[in-house]
Formats: sequence, structure tokens, C-alpha cells
Amino acid sequence: MLGIAPSIFICMNTVTFVLSLIGNISVLVLLWRNLHLRDVDTVLHVSLAITALLFCNVCGIQWIFFFADLPTSFDVICSFCPFFNWANILLLAFLLVWRSVRFLKKDWMQSKKNGYVAVVITVAIGVTCFVILFLTGKNRCQFNSEIQSTRFFLAVVIRETTLILAFVFTQSVQFYRIYSNYKHLALGKKKRVIFLRREKPAIIGSIILMSIFLTPRIITLSIYSHYVVYENISSSVFEFLRNFNQIPPALYPYAVVLMTRQFRPEFVAMLKCVSKKSSKIFIMKPKFEEKMEKMENMACDNKRVDSSKEENGFHDLDTVAVKSISSGSLVTFPATSGQMNPSGVHVYSSGIR
Repeated sequence: MLGIAPSIFICMNTVTFVLSLIGNISVLVLLWRNLHLRDVDTVLHVSLAITALLFCNVCGIQWIFFFADLPTSFDVICSFCPFFNWANILLLAFLLVWRSVRFLKKDWMQSKKNGYVAVVITVAIGVTCFVILFLTGKNRCQFNSEIQSTRFFLAVVIRETTLILAFVFTQSVQFYRIYSNYKHLALGKKKRVIFLRREKPAIIGSIILMSIFLTPRIITLSIYSHYVVYENISSSVFEFLRNFNQIPPALYPYAVVLMTRQFRPEFVAMLKCVSKKSSKIFIMKPKFEEKMEKMENMACDNKRVDSSKEENGFHDLDTVAVKSISSGSLVTFPATSGQMNPSGVHVYSSGIR
């Protein structure tokens, strides 16, 4: 059917599916464990990543089944494509509006005019996305003579160009915010270095996010632009690039984790737990881990009884706990108020009288 071996497509789509699945499950687990966060930007990024996962892998699973000679239905699977495409564009447009409004609110006194311009451009971009998607969203995956026309490919070129400009605009807003804060803050050289070090993950994450998002868009734009100009394209090249385009969005959730500083420690902790305990995943929060380690050190540290406290009838808590354990005797205290230490003895803030 095509000039390229089907095994290449099976391999590419399988890699895409596995990467997307692992990345999005990781983000969902981290988001579930951080429900106290009120970061709308993060929630939008995660939602956008999930819709991208579904939109890309609906076709990916279909091609895996098709090339492996497994039963599949193109009509049923392709019917989901416009839905996920709409969801993706809706979330993208909402993300643009949210970022612009947040930029307007945060830098109201510094750049009120820029904020208004950002909102107007964002709304215009969102409306354009909806119009273009309405023209190209129906039967997007069906390769027939009616769809494969110059008018359809021209509409796709306009849509991809709009998406590229929209995403570059939103990332430029973030870079401008960092630059304006860096420029207007009356800081010394040392404090500016600290400021840049703090914003470094956001800058690196934005650059990676832009490369991940723009790579498939630019490839798609080049493919369809070639067809619009020359009205001819090799089916082998078309299918290969179309399947290759699904790989960069699979890395989207990893960039989201890199950008969000609340997620990074737990993501690393989760990877360590997976490597050590593949059968059971348990994510331990860094603060809780430090607290447990500190309590264990306190329980294991055999301190001497303070003479002044001993004269007044006070005893060191850790010493009492260690002595009771070493002697093997059962020590009980009134259960009025306080908390249990790792050795099983009630700890009181005012000591044990």
C-alpha cells in the first residue's frame, strides 16, 4: 500500500502511545496528590496534554491494529477525531485567554495597554481557530477525493499558521513578564542572579514546550504548503511525517512537569520509587520525608538526662523513650494531650512531670 514498511508505523505509534501514557499518568498522579494547588495554568496544561494524548493516539491505536492485521473499524475510530480536535482547540484558546488575563492582572500598573492588546489578540486568535476548525474538523481522517482538495489543504495551512502564532504569542508574553520584572526591579547584581536562577526552570520549560509544540505544527505546515503549491505529494512521505508528528506531543506532559516547580520534587521521588519498588508505587512528599528522618534521628539519639531537669522532676523525652526500650519495661503515661513519637511514647511540649 505504501512505500514504507508497516513495521515502521507500528513502532512509531507504539513508542508514541507508551510515552504519552506514562507521561500523562504521571501528571495525573501528581495532580491528584496536589489537589490543594490552585494553579489554573497547570490544570489547563494537563488537560491540554490529555486531549493531545487522546487525539494523537486514537489514530495511533488504529494504525497499530491495522498494520498488525487485527480487527479495527476506521469509521468508528475516526468519528472521535473531530471531538478531540475540538477539545484541544477549545483548551488551547482558553489557555491563551487565561494567560493574557493573568498577565493583564499581574502587570496592571506597569503595562495596562499591553494587557488590553494581549486580550484582544487572544480573542481574535481563538475566534480564528474556531472558524478554521469548523472548515477542516469534519472527517479529518478520511482520505477521499472530496477532502484531499486544494481548498482543504489551504484551510489546514491557515489553521496551523494560526496555532503557531498563537503559541509563540503566549510564550512571548511569559518571556516579556520575566524580562520586565528583571529590568524594573531595583536589585543588585547578586540578587538579579538569584532572580534568574529562580526563573530558570520556567524559561527552560517554556523553550522545551515551544519546541515540542511547534515541531509537529511546522512539519504539518510544510507538508500541506507543499501540496498547495505543487498539488502533489508522495503518499509514503505524507504517511511517515504524519505518524512522526505524533511523537513530539507525547513529550508534552514531561515539559509540563519541568515547568511546574511544585511537581518536580515529587516527580523525581516517584521515579526513584518506581525504580526501587516496581510492584508498588508510593510517593513520599519531601517535607514529610524530612520530618520522618528528623524524628527517627531524635529517637535513636541517646542523650544524657539534663541534671537541672532531673532535679525539678523533668526528664529528657528521648532519654526516657530509649531507656524504656533498652530495659524492656513497659512505660505508660497519661493519654491527655500530645503526639506519639516513633518509639511509641507520648511526647509533650512541656515535658513529662
